[in-house]
Amino acid sequence: MSTDPSRSFAALLRAHRYAAGLTIEELAEASALSGRAIGDMERGRSKAPRSRSVEALADALGLDAEARRELIDAAKAGRPSPRPAPGTRLFELPRSVGDFTGRSAELAKLRELAALSAPGGGSPVVAVLSGLPGLGKTTLALWTAHALTSHFPGGSTFLDLRGTDKVPLGVVAALTRLLHVLGVEHSRIPRGAEELTRLYRSLTRERRMLLVLDNAADEAQVRPLLPACGSCMIVVTSRRPLAGLESVHRMELDTLPPSEAVELLTRIIGEHRSAEDPQATAQVAALCGNLPLALRIAGNRLASRPGWTVAHLGDRLVDNDRRLTALVAGDLRVDVVFELSYSQLSPVAAAVFRLLSLAPGGGFAVPLASVLVGIDEEETTAVLEELVDLSLLQATHSDRYRFHDLMLLFAQARLRAEEPVERVRQAEERMRAWLLHTAIGAGQLFSPSPVRAVLPDTALRFSLREPAAAWLDTEVDAWLAAVGSAAADGEHQLVLDVAEAMHWFSDLRGHWPHWLTLFSLSTRAARALGCRRQETVHLNYCAWTLTYCLGRHREGLEHAARAFALAGQVGDLREQAWALFYQGGAHLSLARRPEACPLGTEREHLERAAEHFNFASRFFVRSGDFLGHTVAARKFGEVLRELGDPVTALLVHTGLLGIYLTGRPEFPATQWDLGVGLCLQDIGDDLAAQGRWQEAADHYHRALPYFSAAGNVSIMALLLYSLGRACTEMADHPQARDHLEQAMTLFTETGDLNGQSRVRQALDDL
Repeated sequence: MSTDPSRSFAALLRAHRYAAGLTIEELAEASALSGRAIGDMERGRSKAPRSRSVEALADALGLDAEARRELIDAAKAGRPSPRPAPGTRLFELPRSVGDFTGRSAELAKLRELAALSAPGGGSPVVAVLSGLPGLGKTTLALWTAHALTSHFPGGSTFLDLRGTDKVPLGVVAALTRLLHVLGVEHSRIPRGAEELTRLYRSLTRERRMLLVLDNAADEAQVRPLLPACGSCMIVVTSRRPLAGLESVHRMELDTLPPSEAVELLTRIIGEHRSAEDPQATAQVAALCGNLPLALRIAGNRLASRPGWTVAHLGDRLVDNDRRLTALVAGDLRVDVVFELSYSQLSPVAAAVFRLLSLAPGGGFAVPLASVLVGIDEEETTAVLEELVDLSLLQATHSDRYRFHDLMLLFAQARLRAEEPVERVRQAEERMRAWLLHTAIGAGQLFSPSPVRAVLPDTALRFSLREPAAAWLDTEVDAWLAAVGSAAADGEHQLVLDVAEAMHWFSDLRGHWPHWLTLFSLSTRAARALGCRRQETVHLNYCAWTLTYCLGRHREGLEHAARAFALAGQVGDLREQAWALFYQGGAHLSLARRPEACPLGTEREHLERAAEHFNFASRFFVRSGDFLGHTVAARKFGEVLRELGDPVTALLVHTGLLGIYLTGRPEFPATQWDLGVGLCLQDIGDDLAAQGRWQEAADHYHRALPYFSAAGNVSIMALLLYSLGRACTEMADHPQARDHLEQAMTLFTETGDLNGQSRVRQALDDL
């Protein structure tokens, strides 16, 4: 290999001085070095100038980043340092941490890949570790490299590609460094990228070694550094997934599981300190978002302040506005590693990143993001993917995106610092209007009324209930937050419109805790508008939520009593009937929970429930509400059964079933399915109370398709439980277990702890 003297430090310095038009004396004055020293460098007498002198010369010559790096590398090459000859073992890995925690699945996968790179394997094995800044990609790569040294007799080495720098390490510089590590004398290293690549691949072809390429910028930087054949293993870390690389094994890292996050924090601060307040330790780990870098910073900060308790640090981290600034330990800062990725964004992508932090809950789909940032969906998608590639956003399922908790705080900080207040206000108003009008349109699809509100063209529109329900489910945090924002700004009619649109849909999601928030806001909105009838309606909605959704029966009684009184004042018989119905429901629930009422008052509550349901049924008839009458009468029969009269209850429920089956046109479709199913279930319960188990099971089976059509998960769970109990009584244990396990799944889905307890007891009885 011929020597290229133009690549020496002396030649480079002389060429840069000529290009700058400086004499040796002028360069000496500008750099504060002696003219003699500079002359010795240019004549090659001083082959290894000190780093400080080289930096001073680069400053005086005004070199750009690439030229400066080339000059510094040339100076380093002239310094004597022992290098292994080709074929000898090398080991140039940075220090690894001693408290490495977790990542067992990833370590196992990397060990499997190391085995694949055994001699005779044919081609090198490449693993790409990608993910959010601060996940510990480099730490995992180094821990793996140290652990696998015995697998690679040709040695291990590490190269920082500086992918997050403004000017990442160039391919020529990277290959030059790798060849130097492999024992090639500086004078034998070629100049061109093609020649460098050929020499590098020829030296790695027969060498079984492990190479860690850390912090890669992109595929173009990595490709020339991958050996073409042989038994090497290369571990690449990058914030980007490097999707363009062929034939590589990709591993996208996630945050640590909560248990491993606590374990890492404990290993840093010590078992004793963590054990003093395990709850505070878990809180700090959670506030760090289970992000390894944040956990290490928090742990180091505690370790350096022995007078602090873990709870004290937790108190400092609770404040969202100062959490990032609190996650600092020496030269370690979470916001700095986030800033490295953020600084690589185009101006448009950076603005989108900031505005997306306004999305409630930190998660969103493309339509919401498009409305929020004010650009079309196609362009929004492209920007979102750019943010995902830089690990500033996480892509989840079904084309949704979300921020990591700490990244969201970083984005919000950048929003406050860089985004004009007026632009933020406009984005918030666009998002709120879109969410609320889309929610109204989606909710109205579940109403039996053919009348629909006129919505702006910008709102997302649905023609079928299934996608409408899916949107309401997925975006519940967003549209509910928008309702709260509208209430705070005095948009009372809009709040009422959303709540009213949700009335029928709420029957299908009775297990949601969100309804109390929504209907409390709408009750206050009606009061602010001076609409007493609407206030009565929404007080009743609150009573329903408290009793049937949240199990707060006494509060439900209070709200229903207030609604009954107010409905009486405005002369609204129908709302009086619903208030009576909800009071009956609260009394019935209290009777079924002896722990919630004084001993011996269960029958009193049952009798009061029967009284309220009976009166409610009569009020519904007087108001002309046929549906309300059947609902109240069905509950009246249910209470009769619990009072010990299942025969009369059976007569009531059989009569109601006949009304449903002959009067179908008078019922909304979903309410008809639900009503028929409930009547069949009640008849089954009446028969079960009389010991007529086979007849009861037959009616439960008949109810199943009606509940399935209505889509009410909570009631389906109760039906399956009843069916399981009937099968148990008939000694059909396999069927009983199957029905009870299905019921347990649905009770778990709805968060019904009482239902789960009942199923567990029934399974134990088997």
